Amino acid sequence: MKIIVGLGNPGKEYTNTPHNAGFIAVEQLVSYLAKRDYQIYPWTELKKERSKVAEVYLPNTGRIAVLVMPQTFMNLSGGAVQQIMQKYGVKHAEDVMIIYDELDIELGGFKYSPIKNSRTHNGIASVISTVGKAVHSLRIGVNNRKGSPISGLDYVLRPYRQNEMDTLISAVSRGIEQHVLPFLDIV
Repeated sequence: MKIIVGLGNPGKEYTNTPHNAGFIAVEQLVSYLAKRDYQIYPWTELKKERSKVAEVYLPNTGRIAVLVMPQTFMNLSGGAVQQIMQKYGVKHAEDVMIIYDELDIELGGFKYSPIKNSRTHNGIASVISTVGKAVHSLRIGVNNRKGSPISGLDYVLRPYRQNEMDTLISAVSRGIEQHVLPFLDIV
C-alpha cells in the first residue's frame, strides 16, 4: 500500500493559495481516480493522526492507497505523516509520496524526485526530521511573481487568480499522470 500526502495549511483562508498546491493535487487525484474503476472513500478526519484521509480501493483487490491532507500547519506536517504511516502499517518511507508547492519552479511546471533537502520549505523540513529523506516528492511549481517585489512568504499565502489556478490544475494533472499513477502502479 502507498500513501500520498498533499501538504498545505488547513482553513478557508488558505484555500486556493500557492502554499496549498499539495491539497489541491490530492483533491484532483481523488477526482481522477473516481472517474475510473477505483472506489474512493470520502475524506474522513482522523483526530489522533491530525489528518484528513481518503482511502482508495480497487474493486475485488482491496485498498491500494491512502490520500492524506495533514490538518496541522505546514511546519508540523512531518508528525502527521509519521502517525498516518503507523496507523496504516506503512513501514518504509519509499512507500510515501509528498506533493507540495515549490517556489523555485515556475507556475505550470513540476519535478519528481526523492527528497534531497528542505531548502527553505518548512513542511518538507518537518517531514525529513520525522520520516527521513527516502520519501518520493512531486514538487508543484507555484512561482508567478515575474519580477514582483512580493516576498515568497506573502506570495504563497495569497489566493490565486483564476488563470493561475487553471495553470496550476493543468500542471497537477500532468504530474498525476506522469508520476503519481506510476508510483501507485496504475498504468
